[in-house]
Amino acid sequence: MVLIDDQIKIIFDTWNAYAPVKHSVCTRKMQGAIHFALLDYKEVDVIVKAIIKYGAVCERPKLYWWTASGYMLESFLKTALTRFVDTPLEGFRKDKQEDNSNLLPKIK
Repeated sequence: MVLIDDQIKIIFDTWNAYAPVKHSVCTRKMQGAIHFALLDYKEVDVIVKAIIKYGAVCERPKLYWWTASGYMLESFLKTALTRFVDTPLEGFRKDKQEDNSNLLPKIK
């Protein structure tokens, strides 16, 4: 079993690897937000995949309609996490009729 401190580190490191806004330190507020997200979603992988999806959407503004790319980790977890957990990547595409599947990142 992965300890809570290790889970926080995994999520924080994933954020800094994929999200457009990077953080140099994981503050107590961020740790608290991560902890509460883990209480809601139980699995680190669910949160990690949502962060990767958010990063992919922010990297391709011409392909995706999502425009809020300035989230800090804490605000993302509180306000956007549910949307990125529940919506498949294709659900963020601007033109769902056009086949852009070759442009979509592969999420593990």
